[in-house]
Order: sequence, then structure tokens, then C-alpha cells
Amino acid sequence: MSTAGKVLVVLVMLSMVLWVVMASAVTQLNTNGGQAVEANNKKIEELQTDLSQAKADLYRLNRTIELEQEKTDLSRAYVRNQLSDTEKRQADIVETLERLKVEVTLAEKAALQAIGNKEQRTKDVADLQIEKARLTEQVDRLKGEDSQLREQSDTLLTNLKNTLAENKKLAERASSKRPATATQ
Repeated sequence: MSTAGKVLVVLVMLSMVLWVVMASAVTQLNTNGGQAVEANNKKIEELQTDLSQAKADLYRLNRTIELEQEKTDLSRAYVRNQLSDTEKRQADIVETLERLKVEVTLAEKAALQAIGNKEQRTKDVADLQIEKARLTEQVDRLKGEDSQLREQSDTLLTNLKNTLAENKKLAERASSKRPATATQ
């Protein structure tokens, strides 16, 4: 065999080795990139699951608040009815007092009863104010929890966007490196 043939055989063998090394490098790069994409997809799914859970929790909290507000409204309506009934009774007592002015003893009893009703109403008003303060505090606490959950949701969304941007950059780098390796 001639010298040129021997040189060509050596060059072909060296180029074959070079092609095998380049093929294994490309395979390794594809494997690592695929694993990174798969890991990021898993993270995205976990974040979406967490976001769905946070939305469900927020819905339950809102529903609980609505139910508490309905209970409060019903309680207020009940108290208004009771107050209306009390006012009707008071009007009846006043009418009875006007008709029975002659009977001083009955008038004194009615006056004492009116004082007792006033004290009871004052106590009822104080109790309602305490209940209102408690419910207001509970609503404020739930609003705080709602804002915390919204902040967590915003943070998770920002992290997701950042991860997606990083993945795009990595994918662009990987795609820009691929043609450069193929031409060498």
C-alpha cells in the first residue's frame, strides 16, 4: 500500500474516533438537558398543585366568612325582632299606665319593670358590642390570612416565571452550542 493510502487510512481512523467522541458528547448533553426539563416539569406540576390547594383553601375561608356573616345577620334580625317585641310591650305598658293612673301601686310596678327592661337592653347592647368586636377581630384575622396566602401565591408565581426564564436561557444556550459543535 502506498504512503498516501496509509495516511488516508490513519486519517479515516482518527476521524472515526473523533466522530464517536462527538456523538457520545451530544448524547450526554441530550440526556442532561432532558433530565433538567423533566425536573422542571415536576416542579411546575407541584407548584400548580400547591396553587390549586391554596385556591381551594381560600375558597373555604371565604365561604366560612360568608357563613359567619349570615349567622351574624340572622342574629341581628333576631335581636331586632326581640327589640321590636320589647318596644311593643313597652308601648302597652305606657297605655296601661295612662288608663290606670288612679292605681298608683300598679304604676310603680310598671315603672320598676321599665327600669329593669332598660337595664336589660343596656346589657344586651353591651353584649352585642362585645360580639361585634369579636367578629370584627375574626374577620381581620381572616383577611390577614388571605393576604398571606395571596403573597405566597404571588411568590410562587414569580419563582415559576423565573425558573421558566432560566430554562429558556439554558435551552437557548444548549441550542446555540449544538450547531457550533456539529460544525467542528
